[in-house]
Amino acid sequence: MAMVSKLSVRNLWLSMWLILFAVPSVRAASEPAAIAEKYVPRLEKILTENIEPFWHDKSLDRQNGGYIISFDQRGKLKEPVTKMIVTQARQVWLFSRMARAGYEPQKHLEAAQLGYR
Repeated sequence: MAMVSKLSVRNLWLSMWLILFAVPSVRAASEPAAIAEKYVPRLEKILTENIEPFWHDKSLDRQNGGYIISFDQRGKLKEPVTKMIVTQARQVWLFSRMARAGYEPQKHLEAAQLGYR
């Protein structure tokens, strides 16, 4: 969580999308072994130690379903809390993708299920 103070929530979103698209792309590159050896461990560390803990710990709305996305640049809840359908779909995708990729599948499948309740 130390990185949250250095990065804005917007930068965390950008990093999340880059990582989730970059890791599979790097693995499919023409020189996968060399590229993967260089980038995948670092990207996975950012994803699992920074991005996922922030969004999993703060965004799950267990009371109403879906995800809370209203945070300021320091990661503090910002009022009023709003939910937008596109962002809700992105969160479902994020947690589903992590479950499919083997990152704590049960935990992330349960998080994904909150998105369509």
